[in-house]
Amino acid sequence: MVKLTTILCFVVFSYCVNAQQKQDINTRINKVDSSTQPFKSKSNSGHVSKSELNQPVTISKKAGEAQVVHDNTYYQNEIAKIDNHINAINTKIAYVNNDPVEKSNAIASGWFDEMELYKTKLNTQKQLLQGKLTK
Repeated sequence: MVKLTTILCFVVFSYCVNAQQKQDINTRINKVDSSTQPFKSKSNSGHVSKSELNQPVTISKKAGEAQVVHDNTYYQNEIAKIDNHINAINTKIAYVNNDPVEKSNAIASGWFDEMELYKTKLNTQKQLLQGKLTK
């Protein structure tokens, strides 16, 4: 009987602690929601002016991480990372092509096709970033 009472007390206590934690989280979320205002244009028409579009955008990543400002420098850095990634893929392809055993394994597994697909995706991302850079 004592064991059953102890277990019951533990279950009730755990339930109460979990309920309190959920309430605390909901309270924090509501405070954040009420303190942040959605972006509104200065004009009453509801349209965003061209000058407002060219302003850098600040984006929060995760809790504890610094905010990232998406300006021309950010886009240039992202393009440089993509270029480095493409160069690394090209270097690996050249290395695999120079080793007959590795080359035959890569052809059999479809590795070359996979790398071309990665390069295509990276080039698409690069073009999108370059489009944002020129705005």
